Amino acid sequence: SKLDRNGFKVYIYNDFDGVASILSNRLDGEIYYLDRFESSIVGSKIGGVPVTSVDDIDWYKIRFCISYVDLIAVDIGSLIFLEDSCLTNVTSYPEQLYIVSSIHRLTHKFIDSFELIYNLNRLFGNSFLIRVVSAPSRTGDIEKKIVYGAHGPKDIYIYLVRDTLDPVDIFMSYSTLKYFDSEMCLRSRGYTLDRFINRFHGYSYILD
Repeated sequence: SKLDRNGFKVYIYNDFDGVASILSNRLDGEIYYLDRFESSIVGSKIGGVPVTSVDDIDWYKIRFCISYVDLIAVDIGSLIFLEDSCLTNVTSYPEQLYIVSSIHRLTHKFIDSFELIYNLNRLFGNSFLIRVVSAPSRTGDIEKKIVYGAHGPKDIYIYLVRDTLDPVDIFMSYSTLKYFDSEMCLRSRGYTLDRFINRFHGYSYILD
């Protein structure tokens, strides 16, 4: 597929439970980190795991992250996030980034993604800061090395789910609020990905 050729490692599952079973083993005993504002919402613990503010993290020590994505542009192999405080750094600094997404988040062309965002802006009156994360530069194949951090994560794994529940569609259903803030981001994950995220005590930021 084009995503494979653009440097992603893509896996397709019929439901979120299949993804959870693959990832759950490596997450045992990990610590979960939240944005400071999100920490104030959920309290000091999630599922018995202490919560630390990401503001206090040394980002270069982050080993991997699990996250949703708003849109995936297939033609150039890019992940598109509608920016919020909880994704500012955590999707760029880890060596490995794991994305869980419905297949409905795929767009054939990069410009198609921006047309969707533009229409959302017209429909709801929201303004979005758009964040784009791409796979490692292909020059790594020529130079026989990848310059860490130059183009985001070293490895990007995408788990596409055929499940009828589309997490981003429900995420957008909260858009009657004035803007997408981190509280809504947190609520949307807890609700739309409950079968997946709850396996990991309710959140997705992982530190080694």
